[in-house]
Order: sequence, then C-alpha cells, then structure tokens
Amino acid sequence: MRSILKKRGQAHLEMIISFVIFVGFIFFIFYFFNPLKKTSDSGFVNSVFVNLEKEFSVHEKSISVMINDSNADLIGNIENKGCFKFDVGDLIEDLSCQSGSGRNILVSVRDGTNVESKFQGDDNNLKIQFVAQNYFYTVHCAEDLTLKDLNNGNCENLNKESDYSIGIVTEKDYWNNKSVTEFFSQSYENARGKIVPQGSDFAVSVRKVADDGEIFKMNTDKIPRTIEVFAKTISVEILHQDASAERVKVIISVW
Repeated sequence: MRSILKKRGQAHLEMIISFVIFVGFIFFIFYFFNPLKKTSDSGFVNSVFVNLEKEFSVHEKSISVMINDSNADLIGNIENKGCFKFDVGDLIEDLSCQSGSGRNILVSVRDGTNVESKFQGDDNNLKIQFVAQNYFYTVHCAEDLTLKDLNNGNCENLNKESDYSIGIVTEKDYWNNKSVTEFFSQSYENARGKIVPQGSDFAVSVRKVADDGEIFKMNTDKIPRTIEVFAKTISVEILHQDASAERVKVIISVW
C-alpha cells in the first residue's frame, strides 16, 4: 500500500515539474518571440510612409521683403495709401509661382498674420497690403494656400535700391494640410488600396507634439492583438492654407 501511494506521489510530482517546465517554455517563447511586439525597423512600414508622403507632399518656396523704415517720407506715403508695390523681376519664376503652375502666392508679416496681396503680370508688380509698424514681409508660394486678394489699385511704388531689399529664396517640404484632411475624410477601404498591397492593412494616428492630442486617425481601433504588427513614429511638419506650419508626430502601424 505504501508503495502504491509513493508511486502516486511521484507521478504527481512529475506532473507538476512537467507543467512548470511547459509554462517556463511558453514564457520563454513569448518573451523572445512575442507576436504582439511592435517593431520599428521594418521596410514594410517604411514603404507605407513613402506612400503617405506621395499623397501629402507639398513644396513651399518663400522669400522675405524688407521695407526701409528709415525713410520717413516713404513710410508716410505707404501708410496713407495702405499698400505698396514693387517690380518683382524674376521673383515669381524663382518661387515657381507662374500663372498656370497651380501654386498660390500668400504674404504674411513677421508674426504670421496674413495680409492681402496681388500679383499683376501685365506690369510685373506685386502689391502688398501695409500693416502699421510692420516692415518685414514674407512672400510664400505653394499649392492650396488661401488667397487674400488686394483690390486697392493705388499703392506706393518702391524703388529697389533705396526703398526695400529682398532676401534669398528658401525651400522646404511639408505635408499639405488640405491633402491630409481629404485623405482622412475618405473610407478606409478607399485609402488602403493606395497605401498597402492587397492582403495587408494599416493604421495611422496623427498627433500634436505639444500635448499628444490626436488630430487625425484611421483604422486605429482595428490594430490586431494576436499577430505581428510593425509600427513606427515619425515627425513631420504640416503646412496649413494660411502658410503656417505645425510639427506633428505620425504613428504608422502595418500588418
């Protein structure tokens, strides 16, 4: 009888040891080969980012215009007329903003406030609304900028040598806010065919850098928990229609 009990006890002990080994093996597998672990260095997720770039990319060119504020008579004339104009020379071509280019001109003062402007191709003049105490203006050119058309025809004419100076053209690539908004307004099924190959899925979340607030999202509630998911966070700048730029972080998940 004791022999039988001893054998039963040994069997129970062997079962417990086997169970512990089995659980330890499963833990080892999940620890080192976790199917739920998100990866950040996959070529797959990089290709999704490239496809998003193609959808959203916009190239902005800008140049600064500085009025000579030491000329009191000039400033007085500009203030009385409410606007100024100057011959842009090759400036419009330098900004790639020729007629038919699909790109718009928008002018802002130093704090980013937009002002009215108008390019007249017949006399090659750019007219700009004058804002009191503002002598520095930036001329932006890009797709989908919101035009603020100047209707005032009697603007003070500036002479380049003495009345104003022009900076150099600067260029930068952004994500176009209008394109981004339109993309996230469509259905996931329509977007999927543009971004990932057939049989694959993706999710995107666009968040503010300052407070992590979500601005746009697509399919984020469908990210699976039981298969491998590749993910990457990328920082980009979005160009708004008022020529202001906002840095955001884009979280891309693919599976």
